[in-house]
Amino acid sequence: RSNAAAMAASVSGFWNGTMPRIVSVWLRSWPIARFLRAQTASTAPSDPVDPARPFVLVAPRKGGACIVARNRAAETEGLALGGALASARAKVLDLQSRPADPEADAAALGHLALWCLRYTPLVTPWGEREGADGLFLDIAGCAHLFGGEDALLADLDRRLRGFDLAPRL
Repeated sequence: RSNAAAMAASVSGFWNGTMPRIVSVWLRSWPIARFLRAQTASTAPSDPVDPARPFVLVAPRKGGACIVARNRAAETEGLALGGALASARAKVLDLQSRPADPEADAAALGHLALWCLRYTPLVTPWGEREGADGLFLDIAGCAHLFGGEDALLADLDRRLRGFDLAPRL
């Protein structure tokens, strides 16, 4: 048999014994967290957002701007994702709003994915289809370096919370 035939036989669907171990990291309100972090990093924002008050990010839609992200205070006030900004302003008089920036959100998520390379060489930011607010980490063969999966997850959770993020692993 030729080398080409041997290679074809060895990769034609045979299981190599290594199962993927995927960690899914959902970052609740990622666009809000990214915006607030960018605001904090800014030297002097002209109109700063108070994170304790209701705050939404909006995007233009047919019929007017709609809510694409909200903080907990806005959620507590009953504002729904996809709701019209005009209706939200009628419900919550001191509502703060800013335009959403999906490109900046994706870029920051990409930077966070690079930071996650400390845990595994295989990290992928979620795409638009998955919500663009999280990461997939393939930790197969890596968890033992942190003392096991539980220790890796605890470390990841602790460090992300240290960045003022609210991860769900």
